[in-house]
Amino acid sequence: MYITEVDVDHYALELRRIAAGYQTGEKLPDVKKKVDGLIDTLKTTLTSDVQQQVKTWSELADALSYYMKNTADPDWTTIMAYAKRKVNRSKQNAMFRRKRFKD
Repeated sequence: MYITEVDVDHYALELRRIAAGYQTGEKLPDVKKKVDGLIDTLKTTLTSDVQQQVKTWSELADALSYYMKNTADPDWTTIMAYAKRKVNRSKQNAMFRRKRFKD
């Protein structure tokens, strides 16, 4: 089922929780799998409207940028940077599809 409105703050909060888990001693491969799973969940819930996808991915990237402080714990920034790369990659893919498959 596709939804048109996505609560970006929810996904940002979940990514923050995952990053906090890595800070407390979880293993990096396990944490990366959790990040990948959360991003895949968001991908499957987005509509097929590419404009909406670009908007949602942009909002999530902006939300993650807010939590990327240079004074943060290195473990925290490792996971948040990984998540942000994944989100930006999805955003770029949606932008490519928008340009490539115009109606």
